[in-house]
Amino acid sequence: MATEDRPAPTVPRKFAGQWIAWNRTRTAIVASGRTLDDACRAAEAAGESAPILAKAPRADVRFLGGVR
Repeated sequence: MATEDRPAPTVPRKFAGQWIAWNRTRTAIVASGRTLDDACRAAEAAGESAPILAKAPRADVRFLGGVR
């Protein structure tokens, strides 16, 4: 299964509302930050030159829904 097709692992609650930087295989969070730039700089400092960046939902946000 290609990396892009694999669902991202569950994000730990401590990253709620933050920008997170995944490694290239999306198997580990290598850094996080309050802003996109903060997360990108932290990832580069951690040795990840091309991280996959994503915004984690706030802890009080829930996704509900279904297919009709």
